[in-house]
Amino acid sequence: MEYFVPAWHSQLKDWSVSIPMIENYDATRTMEVLKDNNHQIGLIVTDYQPQLLSKLNRLSFTPEKIFSIYDYLQGIKTFAGKIVELTDFNWPKNAIFDFGPFRTLVVVDDKLFATVFYDIDGHILKVEYKGTSEAENYTLLMDSRGFISSKITQKEVIYYNPYEEWRFKQKRNDGRILINPNFKFCEKVTYSNINELISEVLTNYLITTFNSVRDHLIVTLDDKATVSTGIFADKNPIYILNKSIPYQTTLAEIPQGNLVVNDQFEADEINQKYGNKFNITIIPTHNAEFKLGHSARQTRQEITFFAENIDGQEAKKFILNICNYVAASQKDRSLKIFTYDINQFNRINTVVEEIKQENRENFTIGDEAKQAENASLEEKEDSKKIPNIKVDHQRLTSISQLLNLLDTTRVLINYGKVDELIQMAAISIGIPQLQNFLSSTVVNGKNGFIYKDIDELINYIDYYLNDLNAWNNALVYNVQLMNQYSETNIMKKWKALLNNSQED
Repeated sequence: MEYFVPAWHSQLKDWSVSIPMIENYDATRTMEVLKDNNHQIGLIVTDYQPQLLSKLNRLSFTPEKIFSIYDYLQGIKTFAGKIVELTDFNWPKNAIFDFGPFRTLVVVDDKLFATVFYDIDGHILKVEYKGTSEAENYTLLMDSRGFISSKITQKEVIYYNPYEEWRFKQKRNDGRILINPNFKFCEKVTYSNINELISEVLTNYLITTFNSVRDHLIVTLDDKATVSTGIFADKNPIYILNKSIPYQTTLAEIPQGNLVVNDQFEADEINQKYGNKFNITIIPTHNAEFKLGHSARQTRQEITFFAENIDGQEAKKFILNICNYVAASQKDRSLKIFTYDINQFNRINTVVEEIKQENRENFTIGDEAKQAENASLEEKEDSKKIPNIKVDHQRLTSISQLLNLLDTTRVLINYGKVDELIQMAAISIGIPQLQNFLSSTVVNGKNGFIYKDIDELINYIDYYLNDLNAWNNALVYNVQLMNQYSETNIMKKWKALLNNSQED
């Protein structure tokens, strides 16, 4: 069995502040690839995850074995769940319920008694009680399986089993842990902090469960982890680096070991810093799929700009130059922009609006040309001389949306740094990429170009839009990369690594 210890820290947010976004939990894609190829997967969750069932349901992924340390500490022995209704709580008889779109306010004697928060699926996530005394002010966190998981007060956090019996408490001032003496599930009744308790539980679990002959341990290096990597040292672990998770401190603490990185650039950087300390294997997180796009069939040539990693002023310069290029073209061309983050989405919207207002004499954007229905004949004649261009900005919330967006894209522009999901999606679609950074997935002059400045970028855009042979050559090279980054080849690398690590 392949046991994964991922870096899962975040908990589900309540519906009122949950922003739709692409959810890509650490190590899940690797687990899926191995499971697809008949490997049994064990999941070891070290962080407090009261909504673990909801998280796994969203991933549509079920490991063969799950060990949640907090489930063990709280005495939870099942993954079966039930729905908790508002009426399941013991409310005062004169309570009045004010139902809002995202949460429910509970009012007693014209005063706020409690606020009920829901997750994006409509399940109760937590209940915040408001009272006149310290004892009446606390928060209940719900487990997605249908019971109270913990109670947060000003002084402590109390963790319960499904029968509302407290199992352990954590003092908020110093982090000290107190164990309920009525339950015998650990070696001591007090611990200096939660890390000490979790380390004890995980160590015992690995001793009794992990078999070094038939099993593998795959651990994400994580500076925020609640357990020390030293716990895994004698298990010959395979360590994974995730670029979105801080790992430098933990990496420096490891004496040696097998290390999986995403690309050659990351491998070179680690070798330069640590010499030959690690046995490095390059395995991409995301695999390419044969999903060739249909931009060659479109009359409109779409230029797409991934603007997640660019600041406002630089974005304005880039978008303005591309707009000028499109406006000056005699062909049907347009610009699409996409981002992930809601704040970046708003910044780019502001930039586009500024460009629209400041360049009315050079071009109009979108429906501006239709806004002059009551204009004079002279004004209408003048407006015909000004090009009207299409600029579409979207925020990515799903992988299917990304693939649909790229399906009609003729050329993709990247900026700032590698985003492996975006780059692998572009390879799968077969389109050339233009970027101002190096990556293993874009080979200069083959399936795209590395540009130095905006003028060079415009030249490369023009090159791919006006030369069909150049565009086809990029497509052919991308098809070759699809084979290199296919799930089959990624699995071959994992199989070799797993076999070699077992021999070690």
